[in-house]
Amino acid sequence: MAESLPPYRFLDDALQGLPAAAAPYAKITEVHQDEVWELPAGAEVLASSSKTGVEMFCAGDRVLGIQGHPEYTIDILLNLVDRLSSAGSITMAMAEAVRRQVEDTGPDREFWLKLCKSFLKTEEE
Repeated sequence: MAESLPPYRFLDDALQGLPAAAAPYAKITEVHQDEVWELPAGAEVLASSSKTGVEMFCAGDRVLGIQGHPEYTIDILLNLVDRLSSAGSITMAMAEAVRRQVEDTGPDREFWLKLCKSFLKTEEE
C-alpha cells in the first residue's frame, strides 16, 4: 500500500481492525503481464509492487482500479494458469511461479473482500 493513503471512507473501513504491521501489505495474484502506465485524470496510486508502479488506484470515492482479481479463489487461479499456459498465453516459467505463489501463500481474500465491499457501500442517510 502507499506510504500515506488519501482520506477516503472505503480505505478507512477496509483497514480498520488490521494490525499496524499488516496494513501496508496485501497479497494478490496476477496471471497476466498487463500494466497500468498512466492514471486517469485526478486518480491517486493506492498500492504498487516490485512488478508495477500501479497495483491499485482510485479516482475519488467513485472509481477503484485493482491490477489483479481479488474475487478469484485458489481453484479459479490454478485453473486459469493451466488454461493460459496450455494456450501459450503465458510462459511455463510464469505459470510455475504463479502456481508456487498461490500454493504457498494465496491472495489475502478477506482483505480484498472487505475493501471491495467497503468501496461499494453507499453512504447511509
